[in-house]
Amino acid sequence: KPNLQFREGATAEGAAGEIRALVEGHPVVLFIKGTRQAPQCGFSDATIALFQQLQVDFECVDCLDEELNPGLREGIKAYSQWPTIPQAY
Repeated sequence: KPNLQFREGATAEGAAGEIRALVEGHPVVLFIKGTRQAPQCGFSDATIALFQQLQVDFECVDCLDEELNPGLREGIKAYSQWPTIPQAY
């Protein structure tokens, strides 16, 4: 599956609303570094592997893609009040 992304025209200032829309719009969302095909950190890779092993149907969002998801990397930490990525909802 391709990664989910913020709506076109989204801004860093609107990241909280975009995050909320993604979380509320999908049963399981994993905010990671990279993509499910090419995770960019070991923790993201391990979480993806675990979800796949458990046959969880989940969506991914790349926290490193500032072009498509402006403000997400810091916004997800504020949204959850948790300092690290990956995060699952």
